[in-house]
Amino acid sequence: MLCLFTIIRTYNYLITAENIPTKLNDCPIISNQSECVISMRWFLNKNVTELDMIPETRHTRSKSSEHTVTVDAILGNNGSSQELQHSLYYFCSTDKCNSPVMLKRLLQSLTLTDQFMELKDLLKPSAQFDGHWCLLLSNQTTEACKVPVIVDRNDCKQCSTTFTTESKKDGTICAGCYTDSIHQEFLGREILFNLTDQTQTEIEMITCRSQNCNAVRTIDLIREKSRMNFDFVKFLNGGSRMNALTSFSGTIMMLMLFFVKEIF
Repeated sequence: MLCLFTIIRTYNYLITAENIPTKLNDCPIISNQSECVISMRWFLNKNVTELDMIPETRHTRSKSSEHTVTVDAILGNNGSSQELQHSLYYFCSTDKCNSPVMLKRLLQSLTLTDQFMELKDLLKPSAQFDGHWCLLLSNQTTEACKVPVIVDRNDCKQCSTTFTTESKKDGTICAGCYTDSIHQEFLGREILFNLTDQTQTEIEMITCRSQNCNAVRTIDLIREKSRMNFDFVKFLNGGSRMNALTSFSGTIMMLMLFFVKEIF
């Protein structure tokens, strides 16, 4: 399989469907690949976009050979400031499916916005942190939560909650606390759209050190303060419409030539 390839490129603006970098058309093409990839990260505080096309960078929540697009929005602490980042990871398995034309279709089909700055106070760590502020709750049955949920609250150093929802399935929650070390405070939402069966897996998450910050209500707020949609029909039919328009334009041109010939 043929794929376009490029290492990380940085652009001093936010890439949209209307301003795809023209130099992507000159990217080298590599062969014998199992899948192609488009990876983008928007750093909204800086108005900067990073983009790369490296096949080995499959997103951890995707399975190899799946046709997927994963998007996320993350607000995180970075020293004394807070940074907002959006990301997109696209994986496909047909020749040159990570082309600039495909990137444009992806962005035209995607809605990705948030108002996470309204939740920034949840990420302000309290100097008098109390482990009893952390919600400890899990309905996970298939595998253990990554963050301990059965602990002595006196040992808690930081609260954390992850809520996962899959199409046609009830959501699972892992709310617990870290007892070993303190991690970077952040909150965010991620959705994996499976373009093959048109299903999605959604995750809301927070790691924090403020009072009641990992409560179930916080998960609801993260969902309410973000908008993530992907138009499967628009994306999957985009190529068909383009081919139809090309064919229609060709037919019109042939008719015009025919009439010109008849007149003269």
